[in-house]
Amino acid sequence: MSKASQVLVLKESGVMKVILNRPEKKNAFNGFIFRILSEYLKIADNDESIKIFYLTGIGNYFTGGIDFNWFNEDTSEDIVKDIKNLIDDVINFRKISVIGVQGICYGIGFTIMGLFDFAFCSENAKFIAPFSNLQISPEGCSTYTFPKIFGKSMANHLLINSGSVKPEELLRAGLVLKIFNQSEFESEVNQYISNLLKHPIDLMIKYKEMITRNFKEDLLKTNKIESKKLYESFFNEGFIKQKEKFLKPKIKSNAKPKF
Repeated sequence: MSKASQVLVLKESGVMKVILNRPEKKNAFNGFIFRILSEYLKIADNDESIKIFYLTGIGNYFTGGIDFNWFNEDTSEDIVKDIKNLIDDVINFRKISVIGVQGICYGIGFTIMGLFDFAFCSENAKFIAPFSNLQISPEGCSTYTFPKIFGKSMANHLLINSGSVKPEELLRAGLVLKIFNQSEFESEVNQYISNLLKHPIDLMIKYKEMITRNFKEDLLKTNKIESKKLYESFFNEGFIKQKEKFLKPKIKSNAKPKF
């Protein structure tokens, strides 16, 4: 699959719909995906015809998190820079951002949900925060948003104990607005977006600025701190071992031994 086809973009009726399209890699985020999402956010913010940025995915995974093969392509500094830039761009996005999650949502896909203005998920979704198991530092401003959304104890369960949650728990916490049946997911999200489009964009921007004014700078500050800690964690012995385990070539069970 070419890099360009890893992310699909549709622009129609005031919406930029961005679709993660690496189902064979569980829609894992690599450097190209981080950079192109940042680019599309900037384009949408400056395009007068666009009111809403909508991020979703194809396949059984919304995302499998960060693609460890990325570490063979870019330096640790560049990886952290790309992650930080995307999170900053989501925080700074002036217009309305929507995220629609179907299937497994792992790591970065889960943590950034709290930065979007509206979040929806399907009934088959599952949300996993793998940070302790991977011995890697949390990102996506989750050290700020998760305690506020879930409460201290659940945030600790997720971030310290590599916990997972089901859609109903996200709905109760307020991280997602609605849970939709999988077969009706796209049509239901599209219907909600259509209702949003009825409102003037300048009014939505104004209201969003009022809502986020008390914590936007805190999010940017948190992202800066998390990025520094993330970079440091790349050199932890535990994470290096986990990374090597993922990158180690898989040996097929029916492979013939070589003598």
